[in-house]
Amino acid sequence: MSTIVDQLRDRAYATKTGDPLSEEAAVLIEGLEWRSKVHGNVIARLSAEVERLRNGAANGCETVCPHVRGTVTQHCSLNFTLTDEEREAIVTAADLLIGSRPGATLRSLLERLQ
Repeated sequence: MSTIVDQLRDRAYATKTGDPLSEEAAVLIEGLEWRSKVHGNVIARLSAEVERLRNGAANGCETVCPHVRGTVTQHCSLNFTLTDEEREAIVTAADLLIGSRPGATLRSLLERLQ
């Protein structure tokens, strides 16, 4: 079975001078087919992740998250607490970045999570 790309390529090379527009069209169609497959793969992976989050993200969370608005989810699956090791790592990083915007951002994060 001949595809449109094959037909365009046949037309492109049918004469001595060829048809450069047909070859260009064939190349563009192949590129679009490839992009379509990539986008389909990304959509499938995102859909699977949405299902994974719907099925298990709220497990073990007893309180309603005040940051979630609307009917997206009923429970927050995020853990807003830091271990002592995590807190120490952030303090160390903030100390290394003293006087910079990232350092201030890390300090602000620590204050908010206390």
